[in-house]
Amino acid sequence: MAETLEDFEQVLCGYGWSADKIREDVKHLVTSDEVTILLAGSIVDGLQNEESDVDTLFVSPELQLSDTTMEQEGVQVKTFGLNHGRLQVEYSSSEIIQELVDKIDITLRSDGNELALLSVPERRILHRIVTGIPIHNPDRANELKKIVDKARLATYTVISNAYEAESSLRDATGEIEAKNFASAVRMLQMGAEFLCLSVLGMAGETNQNRKWSYRLIRRNENIEASLKAEIIRPFFPRWKDGDAAEYVHQLYRSQQSILDHVRFEYSRFFTEKGIAGRP
Repeated sequence: MAETLEDFEQVLCGYGWSADKIREDVKHLVTSDEVTILLAGSIVDGLQNEESDVDTLFVSPELQLSDTTMEQEGVQVKTFGLNHGRLQVEYSSSEIIQELVDKIDITLRSDGNELALLSVPERRILHRIVTGIPIHNPDRANELKKIVDKARLATYTVISNAYEAESSLRDATGEIEAKNFASAVRMLQMGAEFLCLSVLGMAGETNQNRKWSYRLIRRNENIEASLKAEIIRPFFPRWKDGDAAEYVHQLYRSQQSILDHVRFEYSRFFTEKGIAGRP
């Protein structure tokens, strides 16, 4: 994981990029001194491969984009690629970020009695703020990091993903009762992804992208090996003919146990029946 600009520069060299080149390539988008630019994405998170893009996040009260943009469903965020390289520029505004932080506060300050679920792009924006590396207007970037607050975002990661895991377990229950064991395994796999992210949040991780959940849980050194083993079991379903029912029930009990562990550690956000304030 790249934590400083110097760390990131070493990775960028492998792509034929540098922070200075990125600044030059996007300078026509900088319309005021209030624009903040952070390097972000899989390369900063240490999850890149040879096909990864170099991602940047722009934050400004008013940023006019002259290029063609694509608005993502349900989120006031715009993303587009530059033609001269694998560089993705993602846009948000200070106002939007504050709105997202306010939604998190609704959940945390109400002890979970109101659960405000953010979309995947919204969660991604906040994660990129707390982990991104500033390359323009670093003072403002640090202000944004304080506003979002990584510890607060990690707590929200625990609660919101525990809710999603609980929902997957409920769906799995119906499939198990109907003896649709293959479907139940899929539900439990989804639940495992959410449980990974929830437990990762307990370890301070704020990346909430389910596609990285397995890799993130495997590499995290702050999570006990036994807990990791239980969480990742559904990623590799194994059973013999006639043993499907017992295998699925084992997975279910295992995930319920992990969810109970999360509930215990963050008990003020949960009720005896589950997560407080769930829709």
